[in-house]
Amino acid sequence: MMHDTKKTALTLAMACAALYGCTVYQPAPPARVGPTPYQVSLQRKAQIEHRIATQHHRIDARVSQGYIDPGYGGALHRRVDAIQRELNDMASQQGGGISGEEQRVLNEQLDGNNRRIGR
Repeated sequence: MMHDTKKTALTLAMACAALYGCTVYQPAPPARVGPTPYQVSLQRKAQIEHRIATQHHRIDARVSQGYIDPGYGGALHRRVDAIQRELNDMASQQGGGISGEEQRVLNEQLDGNNRRIGR
């Protein structure tokens, strides 16, 4: 009879442990939907870099087609290079990306340069 009591106590202890284990279950945190803010800042920087590369290409094309004087083309390239340096400075302060406000400022500068290239 003593043996049955130990078995019952052990079974009861195991059941309590199993029950306790179930009560401390915590669901996994919800999955993040979409890119992180850091990834977005990197995407902003990549968009500006693409625009800068496109402007360099457009300047070269306009000079080679004779629409822009080579001296003026050089000045436009220097302006785009200055925007690139500004982008790099901003990104170095933001851990590699740029904020939405910084992107807006750089886009305005690039828009102005686009108008100069189109003349």
